[in-house]
Amino acid sequence: MTKEEKIAEIKYFFDYFRNQINVIDGLTTNIKGSDKLYVEKQTLLVSLIDSLSNARFNKQNYPQFARRHRERFVRLLTEYSDWIEGELVSVPFLFDHLKTKNLNGLLFNELKSLMEKNEYKGNWLRASKIDLSVSELNSYALNEKEEEAILFYQHFSILYRYRNYLVHEARKPGYGMEFMSYEKDFPIYHSYINEPSLHLLYPMGMLKKIMTNLCNNLEQYFVSKLIDPYDFIEDTLRF
Repeated sequence: MTKEEKIAEIKYFFDYFRNQINVIDGLTTNIKGSDKLYVEKQTLLVSLIDSLSNARFNKQNYPQFARRHRERFVRLLTEYSDWIEGELVSVPFLFDHLKTKNLNGLLFNELKSLMEKNEYKGNWLRASKIDLSVSELNSYALNEKEEEAILFYQHFSILYRYRNYLVHEARKPGYGMEFMSYEKDFPIYHSYINEPSLHLLYPMGMLKKIMTNLCNNLEQYFVSKLIDPYDFIEDTLRF
């Protein structure tokens, strides 16, 4: 296969995924109350992310990832998604965790001050307006439990757990109202009247943007290495 032919194969591979993003977004139904198909569409999109993670970190070249799906998924997002908020840590979630576990140290006090200072008012709040980086939060952490909690509530990791609910339980976690943010391309917090908790939303627009960025960046990677992703697609169907 010539260089030009291989590049054409790579482009064809990622054009397929780009087309699937549009197909998924355009899905509709006549069933009452299900016109937006939030869960179904998001489940399909995160499944596409799984497929791309298998192509990039395939068993042939990365055997250590064969049974470490979380690490493979998170690494793909970290290196190729250009998801700015993914690098941030959910301050509301981390604060609630520290409060529940009675970890009332320097980190807790800093987050408590931040939550009080940025008391939520309005219909929704972009996550980047309140969330912080791992390095910023680690500067307040005093022990391993706090450092582990910081990484656990980084958005890269939250999205993986979000993906698990979609794929394994056919539902999205939390009580976020999808209709108020469908096309937004960033994470959102919102609350309900007379309720102090902030609920996290991962809108369809955000997942579509992540998938588009993954396709573009991974295509550049495969072209730069002249690697055909079809070489790593296995026929795993067995009876």
